[in-house]
Amino acid sequence: MPFELYTYRRIGDLERLLRALPPARGRTFLVAGSGDRELLAGVLSEADTSPQYQIRRWDELYRFFCEELDVAKPRVQIDPPDHWLLLWSIVRRYRESGGVLPAGAQRRGFLTLLGSQIRELISEEVPPESLAAVCEEGDQLGRAFVSLYRAYLEALDRQGLSDSAGITTETRKLLDLPGAADVCRALDLVLVGFSSLTHSQLALVRALVGRGAAVRLCAPVADLAGAYGAAQQFGVDGFALSERRPLRTMKIQGGDPRQELETAARSLALWERGEGPLAELWPWPGLEAVAFSVPRARLAEAREVFARYGLPVFWDFRRAISETPLWQLSSASLEAAENGWQTEPTLRLLSQPWLCGFDLDVEKLRAFHPRGAKGWEKALDGADASARAAFGDCRRYAAKVRRGGTALELLTALRAFASGRALAVSRLTVDAPELDGQIALFSEALRELDRKILFIKEVVRDLGEFGSQKLSGADARAYLAAWADGTTAAQGRREAGCLTVFAGAPSPLFHVSYWFMIGTEASQWPGGLRESPLLDEARKERLHGLSSLGLDRSHLPLLSEQRRQREFLFRRLIACGDRCAFLCRSAVDAQERPQEESALTAAAAADRWIVIDGAVARGLDRLLAAPQEAALTPVEARRPDFRAENALPDSRVPPGRLEASAADVRLSSVDDFAECPYLFALRAVLGYEEPPREGEYDPLRGGAAMHALWERVWREYAASGCRGSIEERTRRLFDEVVGENYPSLLRSPSLQRVRSELRGGAARCAAKQDEWEAALRPLREEILCEFDLPPLRRGAVAFSGRCDRLDRLKDGRFLLWDYKTGKSSAYGKAFQLGCYALAVEGGALGGDGCAGWGYVGQKDAAVSGCWDDDVASLLNKRSGSKTLRERKDGAGQLLSDIALAMEAKRFPPRYESKRCRVCAFAAVCRRGEMRGELEESEEEGVDDE
Repeated sequence: MPFELYTYRRIGDLERLLRALPPARGRTFLVAGSGDRELLAGVLSEADTSPQYQIRRWDELYRFFCEELDVAKPRVQIDPPDHWLLLWSIVRRYRESGGVLPAGAQRRGFLTLLGSQIRELISEEVPPESLAAVCEEGDQLGRAFVSLYRAYLEALDRQGLSDSAGITTETRKLLDLPGAADVCRALDLVLVGFSSLTHSQLALVRALVGRGAAVRLCAPVADLAGAYGAAQQFGVDGFALSERRPLRTMKIQGGDPRQELETAARSLALWERGEGPLAELWPWPGLEAVAFSVPRARLAEAREVFARYGLPVFWDFRRAISETPLWQLSSASLEAAENGWQTEPTLRLLSQPWLCGFDLDVEKLRAFHPRGAKGWEKALDGADASARAAFGDCRRYAAKVRRGGTALELLTALRAFASGRALAVSRLTVDAPELDGQIALFSEALRELDRKILFIKEVVRDLGEFGSQKLSGADARAYLAAWADGTTAAQGRREAGCLTVFAGAPSPLFHVSYWFMIGTEASQWPGGLRESPLLDEARKERLHGLSSLGLDRSHLPLLSEQRRQREFLFRRLIACGDRCAFLCRSAVDAQERPQEESALTAAAAADRWIVIDGAVARGLDRLLAAPQEAALTPVEARRPDFRAENALPDSRVPPGRLEASAADVRLSSVDDFAECPYLFALRAVLGYEEPPREGEYDPLRGGAAMHALWERVWREYAASGCRGSIEERTRRLFDEVVGENYPSLLRSPSLQRVRSELRGGAARCAAKQDEWEAALRPLREEILCEFDLPPLRRGAVAFSGRCDRLDRLKDGRFLLWDYKTGKSSAYGKAFQLGCYALAVEGGALGGDGCAGWGYVGQKDAAVSGCWDDDVASLLNKRSGSKTLRERKDGAGQLLSDIALAMEAKRFPPRYESKRCRVCAFAAVCRRGEMRGELEESEEEGVDDE
């Protein structure tokens, strides 16, 4: 049995084959990764017999042959950070030797792109000479790529190193050594989970078979027409282990990405309670029979959702060090130093539990607004000693990275900076148990850092000059980032009773009863595929045409072939669900752009790979559970039953009678009474204050500042004999007056927009008043600002007030003006100035009566009011529908009504008032109950007096 091929659709069928394999000496199972090893070991432990076997990866197979053949100096496989270090040195030397690279090569991501393309060429065994042969004349980028590729291979050979992508090529070279055939004949090799092989892997397997090894290849299939897998590579049909029966699937759709996760999570939680759509299809299997595949970018969101619904989770994937608290601490320190130790970034850094945590007095330090290292040292003088020590540690670490050092020195500096911090934080878990998981992750990242430091110490002699070169500044930070991105930390031990979550695709050998795939939109499957600028489609096609390479069709895939690979992976992921796979997607993305369902789903259904058995959909209009729908209260809220809640009670009790009385009333509040006597009583009589409005800007203080500005402007204008420009005075006095009355309006950056609007509105309003002055100045005798009105009595009530401005005219009449920060049009029918006119006419300044009044609106730089015809024509205003006498009679009647209400102590609410929709006291007057309505409050600005 030199070679056998087995194909399977369902992973359970593969497991039955593996458990039934007859015992054989020298059996080795070959898997792609460590996760496959653990799953395969669990499968083989259930076999009836217990034969001796080994489970190895490709690199371990290389070491096996080295040991069996007594290879004196086996190659040392480098890890991703050393791979980055080699490429960084090679690119730097290429530039120093006069080599030219495009501008994009200056970016940090260039080395990552270069490394991935070189690894692809190595795995497909494309020599630099063949790559050079396909570069056209004048292809500067292609020639540079060839030079860097050749230099990388030469560096590996010179130092006796191996890239992980080339380990199979190195293994195949060992088969030419004496004694290799005997080792191969004693080898029983089972390859598990490989749908197809790279060029170097395929060449190794063929060489093993040619030297007498017994090889079985167990390959998954996906029923894709025209697929090029293991059967086509080896030219055999193979044994099919699975029946051609479609896999059962169900669709789950949410309105947006978060609701997609919530719909899946709540379906599980309801299912556990025996409710919801899933409970109608299957009995509850337990959380251990459920697993999720979540895109790595959405893991934080998934943690929040699962925690909200109380679902215990085991996160079955290794996290990159760049996603751990250790790297967050390191990167925050380096970024704070690079930005000059600004206030907020440094506060966030020191607030981390690994430094000061809860002991830091954030508000006190923020009040100092420290910037720069010296500013922070001064601010921390009075702080706890631990805070000063923590800041000193951050400074020393950042300074070390800036000065630079070898890779070993940089990692050692990080180790010294982080040493002991997890242990110090462990005491906080009593008050903050949620830190326990973060501490474990921090400690695991430290262990990986220790392993890397030990590895460098052991292989630095193999890296030679590359291991001893010094990196500083941005290069040092890039190396640390490469280590953090390329190194992973374990998540911890699995606990019973938890569902499993994978970041993306799980191991090819994983399967579970119920499998949820999050994010099956077209934007993810197949997603946006782009050709590489280094190894583009044209170069790949020319490489395929070189007969000397002997490349198979599946290697160096073009974009169309990459799409087929994505489709194959999509179908294999669906096969992880033994009983059902749930294909989850959202209708819109996080930016509210519509998302289409992946076309791969319809294609899989058309090919009978899947059968779709129902759907669960919740749109954004169903964020709240319907009144009769199953809901997970109190986690979820129900939608109000408006029919029931809006029904009028059998007996409605009106709001309590306001036992309010007062001897004095401000005339500025009479318009409140005209709108709603109940509102008038609350504000003017009882003195209730409205709740503060949201936002930093205080409109009441802003209105007071504007009143003070107009008072100063007109007092100065009157003192000058009405000479000069009102606009010029307004612009000149604005900052001074506002600074005296509302200082934060000038200082606060967040109030810049409001400040600019007020400044511009005041200037426009002043310019308009300059126009009016050209007509009014010859008629005026005197200007009185903030004039105290004569007292006005109605019955037992005394009315008083203060007028913003009164103009006495030469003919004995007077004009009244009131300044509003809003629009003047809102006050066209107001009673305030009409009441002022009655008060003035009853005093010594009444003269020949009122010639009119105007509400000057700063926002629209206009005026509304009522005037005698001669004044109205001077202001280019039309006479209103009512004369001055009629308006004053209306104001007098309103004052009488107020006096009667004060005497009777009756202030009934007026529910038809336009002010109801913005009234802050709607709950007090119970308008909604009395009218059978649910009111929705709208926050709108209410102008000042």
